[in-house]
Amino acid sequence: MAKICIFCGKQAQSKNKEHVIPQWLIKHTNRADKPITINPDLPEFKFMSFTFPACTACNDKYAKLESAVKPIMLDLMDKKAITPEQINLLLDWFDKVRIGLWLGHLYLNKKIDEINPHIFIDNRTGKTDRMLSIEKFKTNPGDQGIAFTGIHTPSFELAPCAWQMIINDYIFTNASSHMLVSGRLGFPYSNKMYTPDNLKCHLNLENGKNRIIKPIIKGWQPTNNSITFYQPIFSSYLDSKTQEKFYSKKYVIDHCLDSANGRGGIFYQKGNSGAVEYLTRPISINVKPQTIIGTRFILPVFDLQDIVTKSYECDSANPVTRIAYEKERQLKLLQNEYFRRLCK
Repeated sequence: MAKICIFCGKQAQSKNKEHVIPQWLIKHTNRADKPITINPDLPEFKFMSFTFPACTACNDKYAKLESAVKPIMLDLMDKKAITPEQINLLLDWFDKVRIGLWLGHLYLNKKIDEINPHIFIDNRTGKTDRMLSIEKFKTNPGDQGIAFTGIHTPSFELAPCAWQMIINDYIFTNASSHMLVSGRLGFPYSNKMYTPDNLKCHLNLENGKNRIIKPIIKGWQPTNNSITFYQPIFSSYLDSKTQEKFYSKKYVIDHCLDSANGRGGIFYQKGNSGAVEYLTRPISINVKPQTIIGTRFILPVFDLQDIVTKSYECDSANPVTRIAYEKERQLKLLQNEYFRRLCK
């Protein structure tokens, strides 16, 4: 099995290992000696052993992200205020962990050579629209730790775009995909997204409506008890022509953290009935979701996976490829429905 870096996909040095779940979080949740299950069909192993190959340059680069995110995450769970810039970094970190879990799953299943992935942490961190919904639930002290939802589904294996991470009594529902939130936040949008044979996403961009439309993700709403952040990202298709035609508008520039590099600003919503507001700098926000009871918080991740799976079309000139793609997509949706019913 090839030892490729989970960050960039290049050859990894044998001595370098990356903890997909960072050591600081493992220690913070007292999970160092506890077992982790990434796939029910695979043996359990300890969190500290959940490491995968990495090259030196990437290891150093993403160690800086971990150092920056640690105090942000700890402040968030301690109900301290965080800024839009910090939320932007936190969303980068969720991109990193989400793709790292997907690649780790391929390594453990010995599919890394068979699939030959084109998705890696480096080419998916901060490259597409994203959202993060945060909730709390009642738990016994002995049950606290780290857990995941949605990473075992066929939809996640096909496209690692939506998942949940549970840290102690906090539930983080995270999703990232092309045009997931841009259009309904007033940014340029594409009604159709095409995935041809080379798996590169093609968009038909239109000018934004310069206003917020709820729900931000069509067909999905956050729960009553949540705090949700949304961020449009357009760095993946920001050539000079596109920037001038679509992204030089006043509304876009006024609602960006870094418009020149395709980083939209942070939008905020409390519950599902609250207004969606733009977090202007230097405003900071205390994340204080209400505590929920039960396990229905699991269901929204399957809905998000369905939305992402349905959002892409195949524009291949080969009809056999188009038919196979549609059959595969419908199969993933049916399998997702099975997981959804198990969790009700």
